[in-house]
Amino acid sequence: MNDNREYQKSKLKNATREIDNKQFSRKVILHKGKKLVLFLLFVGIVIVVALGYNIYEKNRVYTEYEVLSISQLTQNADSEYLEFNGRLLRYGMDGIVYLEKDNSKVWEISYKIRYPIVALCKNYGAVAASGGKDIYVFNEDGLQGNIKVNYPIKDISVAAQGAVAVTMESDGVNYLDIYDADGEKKVGSKTMLEGNGYPLDSVISPDGQKLMVSYLDIADEILESSIVFYNFSEVGQDYIWNMVGAFDDYYDDTIIPYVTFINDTTACAVGDDRLTVYGIEEIPEIMCDIQLEKELATFFYSDTYLGLVYDNRRNGGLYQLEVYDTEGQRLLEGYRLDSDYEKIQFVSDHILIYDNNSCKLLSLEGAEKFNYTFDKSFKLLEPLSLTNYIMVTNTTISEIKIK
Repeated sequence: MNDNREYQKSKLKNATREIDNKQFSRKVILHKGKKLVLFLLFVGIVIVVALGYNIYEKNRVYTEYEVLSISQLTQNADSEYLEFNGRLLRYGMDGIVYLEKDNSKVWEISYKIRYPIVALCKNYGAVAASGGKDIYVFNEDGLQGNIKVNYPIKDISVAAQGAVAVTMESDGVNYLDIYDADGEKKVGSKTMLEGNGYPLDSVISPDGQKLMVSYLDIADEILESSIVFYNFSEVGQDYIWNMVGAFDDYYDDTIIPYVTFINDTTACAVGDDRLTVYGIEEIPEIMCDIQLEKELATFFYSDTYLGLVYDNRRNGGLYQLEVYDTEGQRLLEGYRLDSDYEKIQFVSDHILIYDNNSCKLLSLEGAEKFNYTFDKSFKLLEPLSLTNYIMVTNTTISEIKIK
Protein backbone atom coordinates (compact mmCIF):
# COMPACT_ATOMS: atom_id res chain seq x y z
CA MET A 1 0.00 0.00 0.00
CA ASN A 2 2.78 2.39 0.92
CA ASP A 3 4.60 1.44 -2.25
CA ASN A 4 1.50 2.37 -4.26
CA ARG A 5 1.30 5.76 -2.53
CA GLU A 6 4.95 6.46 -3.20
CA TYR A 7 4.42 5.48 -6.83
CA GLN A 8 1.46 7.87 -7.14
CA LYS A 9 3.44 10.69 -5.53
CA SER A 10 6.34 10.04 -7.87
CA LYS A 11 4.01 9.98 -10.87
CA LEU A 12 2.41 13.25 -9.76
CA LYS A 13 5.81 14.88 -9.30
CA ASN A 14 6.88 13.73 -12.76
CA ALA A 15 3.67 15.05 -14.29
CA THR A 16 4.09 18.39 -12.51
CA ARG A 17 7.71 18.58 -13.62
CA GLU A 18 6.70 17.83 -17.22
CA ILE A 19 4.08 20.60 -17.10
CA ASP A 20 6.64 23.01 -15.65
CA ASN A 21 9.14 22.07 -18.40
CA LYS A 22 6.53 22.65 -21.09
CA GLN A 23 5.60 26.01 -19.60
CA PHE A 24 9.28 26.95 -19.36
CA SER A 25 9.83 25.94 -22.99
CA ARG A 26 6.85 28.06 -24.02
CA LYS A 27 8.29 31.03 -22.12
CA VAL A 28 11.70 30.51 -23.75
CA ILE A 29 10.14 30.28 -27.22
CA LEU A 30 7.97 33.31 -26.53
CA HIS A 31 10.98 35.28 -25.27
CA LYS A 32 13.08 34.32 -28.29
CA GLY A 33 10.17 35.14 -30.58
CA LYS A 34 9.88 38.60 -29.04
CA LYS A 35 13.62 39.16 -29.47
CA LEU A 36 13.41 38.04 -33.11
CA VAL A 37 10.46 40.34 -33.77
CA LEU A 38 12.28 43.26 -32.15
CA PHE A 39 15.43 42.48 -34.15
CA LEU A 40 13.51 42.27 -37.43
CA LEU A 41 11.69 45.47 -36.53
CA PHE A 42 15.02 47.18 -35.85
CA VAL A 43 16.48 45.92 -39.16
CA GLY A 44 13.37 47.12 -40.98
CA ILE A 45 13.66 50.57 -39.40
CA VAL A 46 17.35 50.77 -40.36
CA ILE A 47 16.56 49.78 -43.95
CA VAL A 48 13.71 52.29 -44.19
CA VAL A 49 15.89 55.06 -42.71
CA ALA A 50 18.79 54.18 -45.05
CA LEU A 51 16.51 54.11 -48.09
CA GLY A 52 14.92 57.37 -47.01
CA TYR A 53 18.31 59.00 -46.52
CA ASN A 54 19.50 57.77 -49.93
CA ILE A 55 16.36 59.13 -51.59
CA TYR A 56 16.82 62.41 -49.71
CA GLU A 57 20.47 62.69 -50.75
CA LYS A 58 19.68 61.72 -54.33
CA ASN A 59 17.05 64.43 -54.62
CA ARG A 60 18.73 66.99 -52.39
CA VAL A 61 19.55 70.34 -53.96
CA TYR A 62 22.16 72.67 -52.43
CA THR A 63 21.41 76.38 -52.68
CA GLU A 64 24.07 78.21 -50.64
CA TYR A 65 27.42 77.82 -48.94
CA GLU A 66 29.18 78.69 -45.71
CA VAL A 67 32.84 79.53 -45.11
CA LEU A 68 34.40 77.11 -42.61
CA SER A 69 37.83 78.78 -42.57
CA ILE A 70 39.65 81.53 -44.44
CA SER A 71 43.26 82.74 -44.54
CA GLN A 72 44.96 85.61 -46.28
CA LEU A 73 47.26 84.64 -49.11
CA THR A 74 50.55 86.05 -50.35
CA GLN A 75 51.77 84.64 -53.64
CA ASN A 76 53.78 85.24 -56.76
CA ALA A 77 51.99 86.20 -59.95
CA ASP A 78 52.99 82.96 -61.71
CA SER A 79 51.78 80.62 -58.94
CA GLU A 80 49.49 77.72 -59.74
CA TYR A 81 47.61 75.47 -57.29
CA LEU A 82 46.75 71.79 -57.04
CA GLU A 83 45.05 69.75 -54.33
CA PHE A 84 47.28 67.05 -52.85
CA ASN A 85 45.93 64.71 -50.15
CA GLY A 86 43.63 67.28 -48.58
CA ARG A 87 46.17 70.11 -48.68
CA LEU A 88 47.42 72.50 -51.35
CA LEU A 89 50.44 72.54 -53.61
CA ARG A 90 51.52 75.98 -54.79
CA TYR A 91 54.09 75.87 -57.56
CA GLY A 92 55.79 78.24 -59.96
CA MET A 93 59.19 79.10 -61.44
CA ASP A 94 60.92 79.47 -58.04
CA GLY A 95 59.71 76.39 -56.19
CA ILE A 96 56.88 74.28 -54.90
CA VAL A 97 55.24 74.72 -51.47
CA TYR A 98 52.95 72.36 -49.56
CA LEU A 99 50.32 74.32 -47.62
CA GLU A 100 47.73 73.62 -44.96
CA LYS A 101 44.24 75.00 -45.54
CA ASP A 102 45.12 77.90 -43.22
CA ASN A 103 48.04 78.83 -45.55
CA SER A 104 50.69 77.62 -43.07
CA LYS A 105 53.68 76.01 -44.76
CA VAL A 106 54.28 72.26 -44.35
CA TRP A 107 57.41 72.16 -46.53
CA GLU A 108 59.04 73.92 -49.46
CA ILE A 109 61.28 72.82 -52.34
CA SER A 110 63.24 75.60 -54.01
CA TYR A 111 64.35 75.44 -57.65
CA LYS A 112 64.64 77.55 -60.77
CA ILE A 113 62.36 76.14 -63.46
CA ARG A 114 60.93 78.27 -66.22
CA TYR A 115 58.25 75.80 -67.33
CA PRO A 116 57.41 73.41 -64.45
CA ILE A 117 55.50 70.16 -65.09
CA VAL A 118 53.75 68.58 -62.10
CA ALA A 119 52.55 64.96 -61.93
CA LEU A 120 50.63 63.49 -58.97
CA CYS A 121 49.55 59.97 -58.00
CA LYS A 122 48.04 59.25 -54.60
CA ASN A 123 50.79 59.83 -51.99
CA TYR A 124 53.57 60.90 -54.37
CA GLY A 125 54.24 63.69 -56.80
CA ALA A 126 57.01 64.98 -59.05
CA VAL A 127 57.88 68.32 -60.59
CA ALA A 128 60.18 68.63 -63.58
CA ALA A 129 61.56 71.25 -65.92
CA SER A 130 60.03 71.07 -69.38
CA GLY A 131 63.05 71.11 -71.65
CA GLY A 132 65.37 70.79 -68.63
CA LYS A 133 67.06 67.84 -66.96
CA ASP A 134 65.93 67.96 -63.30
CA ILE A 135 63.09 66.11 -61.56
CA TYR A 136 62.13 66.56 -57.90
CA VAL A 137 60.16 63.73 -56.26
CA PHE A 138 58.11 64.46 -53.14
CA ASN A 139 55.41 63.13 -50.83
CA GLU A 140 53.57 64.55 -47.80
CA ASP A 141 56.84 64.61 -45.84
CA GLY A 142 58.72 66.67 -48.41
CA LEU A 143 61.51 66.04 -50.92
CA GLN A 144 62.26 62.34 -51.43
CA GLY A 145 64.71 62.49 -54.33
CA ASN A 146 66.29 64.62 -57.03
CA ILE A 147 66.65 62.90 -60.40
CA LYS A 148 69.02 64.27 -63.02
CA VAL A 149 68.52 62.97 -66.56
CA ASN A 150 70.75 63.14 -69.63
CA TYR A 151 68.37 64.64 -72.19
CA PRO A 152 65.74 67.43 -72.32
CA ILE A 153 62.49 66.40 -70.64
CA LYS A 154 59.24 66.32 -72.61
CA ASP A 155 56.89 64.82 -70.04
CA ILE A 156 56.74 62.85 -66.77
CA SER A 157 54.33 60.61 -64.88
CA VAL A 158 54.65 59.30 -61.34
CA ALA A 159 53.53 56.12 -59.54
CA ALA A 160 51.99 55.87 -56.09
CA GLN A 161 55.28 54.73 -54.53
CA GLY A 162 57.41 57.42 -56.20
CA ALA A 163 58.72 55.78 -59.37
CA VAL A 164 58.91 58.28 -62.25
CA ALA A 165 58.56 57.64 -65.99
CA VAL A 166 60.21 60.39 -68.02
CA THR A 167 60.05 61.02 -71.76
CA MET A 168 63.02 62.86 -73.28
CA GLU A 169 64.12 63.92 -76.75
CA SER A 170 67.48 64.83 -78.27
CA ASP A 171 68.63 65.02 -81.93
CA GLY A 172 65.57 63.21 -83.25
CA VAL A 173 65.87 60.33 -80.76
CA ASN A 174 63.26 59.79 -78.04
CA TYR A 175 64.18 58.27 -74.68
CA LEU A 176 61.77 56.71 -72.22
CA ASP A 177 63.27 55.89 -68.81
CA ILE A 178 61.92 54.87 -65.43
CA TYR A 179 63.61 55.93 -62.19
CA ASP A 180 63.14 55.15 -58.53
CA ALA A 181 62.36 58.13 -56.31
CA ASP A 182 66.00 58.22 -55.17
CA GLY A 183 67.24 58.61 -58.77
CA GLU A 184 68.26 55.05 -59.64
CA LYS A 185 67.38 54.14 -63.24
CA LYS A 186 65.21 51.02 -63.43
CA VAL A 187 64.42 50.94 -67.16
CA GLY A 188 65.93 52.72 -70.14
CA SER A 189 64.92 52.67 -73.81
CA LYS A 190 65.16 54.80 -76.92
CA THR A 191 63.10 55.03 -80.09
CA MET A 192 63.50 56.66 -83.47
CA LEU A 193 60.76 57.79 -85.83
CA GLU A 194 62.08 55.56 -88.60
CA GLY A 195 61.91 52.52 -86.33
CA ASN A 196 59.39 52.26 -83.54
CA GLY A 197 57.60 55.52 -84.28
CA TYR A 198 57.18 58.72 -82.33
CA PRO A 199 55.96 58.39 -78.70
CA LEU A 200 53.01 60.76 -78.38
CA ASP A 201 52.31 59.98 -74.72
CA SER A 202 53.27 57.56 -71.97
CA VAL A 203 52.15 56.84 -68.42
CA ILE A 204 53.30 54.61 -65.56
CA SER A 205 50.70 52.67 -63.58
CA PRO A 206 49.93 53.62 -59.96
CA ASP A 207 51.66 50.45 -58.72
CA GLY A 208 54.79 51.30 -60.73
CA GLN A 209 54.82 47.91 -62.47
CA LYS A 210 53.35 48.74 -65.87
CA LEU A 211 54.00 51.29 -68.60
CA MET A 212 51.63 52.31 -71.39
CA VAL A 213 52.92 54.13 -74.49
CA SER A 214 51.17 55.61 -77.53
CA TYR A 215 53.31 55.59 -80.69
CA LEU A 216 52.69 57.34 -83.99
CA ASP A 217 54.34 55.96 -87.11
CA ILE A 218 54.32 57.43 -90.61
CA ALA A 219 54.84 54.63 -93.11
CA ASP A 220 54.35 55.25 -96.86
CA GLU A 221 52.66 58.56 -95.98
CA ILE A 222 50.06 56.71 -93.89
CA LEU A 223 49.51 57.52 -90.21
CA GLU A 224 49.60 54.42 -88.04
CA SER A 225 49.16 54.46 -84.27
CA SER A 226 49.91 51.73 -81.77
CA ILE A 227 49.44 51.20 -78.06
CA VAL A 228 52.18 49.22 -76.31
CA PHE A 229 52.17 47.86 -72.76
CA TYR A 230 55.24 46.91 -70.72
CA ASN A 231 55.18 44.94 -67.48
CA PHE A 232 58.19 45.06 -65.17
CA SER A 233 56.93 42.50 -62.64
CA GLU A 234 57.94 38.82 -62.76
CA VAL A 235 55.29 38.23 -65.43
CA GLY A 236 56.99 40.65 -67.81
CA GLN A 237 60.38 38.94 -67.45
CA ASP A 238 59.13 36.19 -69.77
CA TYR A 239 58.60 38.68 -72.64
CA ILE A 240 61.13 40.37 -74.92
CA TRP A 241 61.80 43.90 -73.62
CA ASN A 242 59.02 43.25 -71.07
CA MET A 243 56.49 44.04 -73.83
CA VAL A 244 53.33 42.17 -72.81
CA GLY A 245 50.97 43.66 -75.39
CA ALA A 246 51.03 45.67 -78.62
CA PHE A 247 47.94 46.91 -80.44
CA ASP A 248 49.36 48.11 -83.77
CA ASP A 249 46.68 46.94 -86.22
CA TYR A 250 43.79 48.35 -84.22
CA TYR A 251 44.20 52.06 -84.85
CA ASP A 252 44.34 52.68 -88.59
CA ASP A 253 43.99 56.39 -89.38
CA THR A 254 43.72 57.21 -85.68
CA ILE A 255 46.00 59.49 -83.70
CA ILE A 256 46.21 58.80 -79.95
CA PRO A 257 47.67 61.82 -78.14
CA TYR A 258 46.66 60.80 -74.62
CA VAL A 259 46.94 57.64 -72.50
CA THR A 260 46.30 57.17 -68.79
CA PHE A 261 45.85 54.57 -66.07
CA ILE A 262 42.46 54.89 -64.39
CA ASN A 263 43.62 52.53 -61.64
CA ASP A 264 46.22 49.76 -61.24
CA THR A 265 44.43 47.40 -63.63
CA THR A 266 42.49 49.68 -65.99
CA ALA A 267 43.98 51.96 -68.65
CA CYS A 268 42.53 54.24 -71.29
CA ALA A 269 43.71 55.42 -74.72
CA VAL A 270 42.04 58.56 -76.09
CA GLY A 271 42.25 59.03 -79.84
CA ASP A 272 40.87 61.58 -82.24
CA ASP A 273 37.96 59.30 -83.20
CA ARG A 274 37.75 56.63 -80.49
CA LEU A 275 38.38 55.86 -76.84
CA THR A 276 39.61 52.42 -75.81
CA VAL A 277 39.53 50.98 -72.29
CA TYR A 278 42.03 48.23 -71.48
CA GLY A 279 42.06 45.78 -68.61
CA ILE A 280 45.60 44.87 -67.55
CA GLU A 281 45.84 42.60 -64.53
CA GLU A 282 49.07 41.32 -66.07
CA ILE A 283 48.46 41.05 -69.84
CA PRO A 284 46.34 43.77 -71.51
CA GLU A 285 43.00 43.11 -73.17
CA ILE A 286 40.42 45.46 -74.65
CA MET A 287 37.41 45.90 -72.37
CA CYS A 288 35.46 48.31 -74.55
CA ASP A 289 35.86 50.70 -77.46
CA ILE A 290 33.80 53.89 -77.67
CA GLN A 291 33.45 55.66 -80.99
CA LEU A 292 33.67 59.43 -80.61
CA GLU A 293 30.68 61.02 -82.31
CA LYS A 294 32.08 64.57 -82.51
CA GLU A 295 35.25 66.50 -81.88
CA LEU A 296 36.38 65.83 -78.32
CA ALA A 297 36.98 68.97 -76.24
CA THR A 298 37.78 67.38 -72.85
CA PHE A 299 38.28 63.90 -71.42
CA PHE A 300 38.11 63.39 -67.64
CA TYR A 301 37.83 60.32 -65.45
CA SER A 302 37.68 58.76 -61.99
CA ASP A 303 38.35 55.20 -60.80
CA THR A 304 34.94 54.13 -62.13
CA TYR A 305 33.68 56.71 -64.64
CA LEU A 306 34.74 58.24 -67.96
CA GLY A 307 33.60 61.70 -68.96
CA LEU A 308 33.53 63.07 -72.52
CA VAL A 309 32.85 66.68 -73.45
CA TYR A 310 32.18 67.20 -77.17
CA ASP A 311 32.34 70.42 -79.16
CA ASN A 312 28.66 71.05 -79.87
CA ARG A 313 28.71 74.41 -81.66
CA ARG A 314 27.37 72.94 -84.90
CA ASN A 315 24.21 71.94 -83.03
CA GLY A 316 23.48 75.26 -81.39
CA GLY A 317 25.28 74.77 -78.07
CA LEU A 318 28.84 75.09 -76.87
CA TYR A 319 29.43 71.60 -75.47
CA GLN A 320 27.77 68.24 -74.96
CA LEU A 321 28.54 66.04 -71.96
CA GLU A 322 28.42 62.24 -71.82
CA VAL A 323 29.42 59.81 -69.06
CA TYR A 324 30.33 56.10 -69.36
CA ASP A 325 31.39 53.40 -66.97
CA THR A 326 34.60 51.45 -67.64
CA GLU A 327 32.65 48.71 -69.43
CA GLY A 328 31.41 51.18 -72.03
CA GLN A 329 27.85 51.57 -70.76
CA ARG A 330 26.58 55.10 -71.31
CA LEU A 331 25.20 56.61 -68.09
CA LEU A 332 24.58 60.19 -69.21
CA GLU A 333 23.89 61.23 -72.79
CA GLY A 334 23.51 64.55 -74.54
CA TYR A 335 23.71 66.96 -71.60
CA ARG A 336 24.16 70.48 -73.04
CA LEU A 337 26.73 72.85 -71.60
CA ASP A 338 26.03 76.34 -72.87
CA SER A 339 28.92 78.13 -71.19
CA ASP A 340 32.69 77.80 -71.12
CA TYR A 341 34.42 76.18 -68.15
CA GLU A 342 37.86 76.10 -66.56
CA LYS A 343 37.67 72.57 -65.21
CA ILE A 344 35.35 69.58 -65.11
CA GLN A 345 35.84 66.54 -62.87
CA PHE A 346 34.07 63.73 -61.02
CA VAL A 347 33.28 64.12 -57.31
CA SER A 348 32.05 60.75 -56.06
CA ASP A 349 28.95 60.01 -58.19
CA HIS A 350 28.65 63.63 -59.29
CA ILE A 351 30.23 66.00 -61.80
CA LEU A 352 31.74 69.36 -60.84
CA ILE A 353 32.01 72.05 -63.52
CA TYR A 354 33.42 75.51 -62.84
CA ASP A 355 34.85 78.62 -64.44
CA ASN A 356 36.52 81.54 -62.65
CA ASN A 357 33.51 82.64 -60.57
CA SER A 358 30.70 80.07 -60.82
CA CYS A 359 30.24 76.35 -60.40
CA LYS A 360 27.70 73.66 -61.12
CA LEU A 361 27.32 70.23 -59.50
CA LEU A 362 25.45 67.55 -61.47
CA SER A 363 24.28 64.05 -60.67
CA LEU A 364 25.09 61.26 -63.11
CA GLU A 365 21.49 61.58 -64.33
CA GLY A 366 22.15 65.21 -65.26
CA ALA A 367 20.14 66.75 -62.39
CA GLU A 368 21.51 70.02 -61.03
CA LYS A 369 22.47 69.67 -57.37
CA PHE A 370 24.19 73.04 -56.98
CA ASN A 371 24.43 76.04 -59.30
CA TYR A 372 26.02 79.16 -57.87
CA THR A 373 27.74 82.34 -59.01
CA PHE A 374 30.15 83.71 -56.40
CA ASP A 375 30.75 87.40 -55.78
CA LYS A 376 34.48 86.98 -56.39
CA SER A 377 36.62 85.11 -58.88
CA PHE A 378 38.76 82.15 -57.88
CA LYS A 379 41.73 80.23 -59.29
CA LEU A 380 40.90 76.82 -57.85
CA LEU A 381 37.83 75.04 -56.49
CA GLU A 382 38.95 71.62 -55.36
CA PRO A 383 36.63 69.07 -53.68
CA LEU A 384 37.54 67.51 -50.34
CA SER A 385 34.19 65.69 -50.31
CA LEU A 386 30.84 66.10 -52.05
CA THR A 387 29.99 69.12 -49.90
CA ASN A 388 33.38 70.52 -48.79
CA TYR A 389 35.77 72.40 -51.08
CA ILE A 390 39.03 74.34 -50.99
CA MET A 391 38.67 77.69 -52.75
CA VAL A 392 41.72 79.71 -53.76
CA THR A 393 41.34 83.33 -54.89
CA ASN A 394 44.05 85.89 -55.60
CA THR A 395 44.09 86.91 -51.94
CA THR A 396 42.64 84.06 -49.82
CA ILE A 397 42.52 80.32 -49.19
CA SER A 398 39.26 79.11 -47.70
CA GLU A 399 37.34 75.93 -47.02
CA ILE A 400 33.68 76.18 -47.89
CA LYS A 401 30.71 73.86 -47.45
CA ILE A 402 27.69 73.84 -49.70
CA LYS A 403 24.32 73.34 -48.03
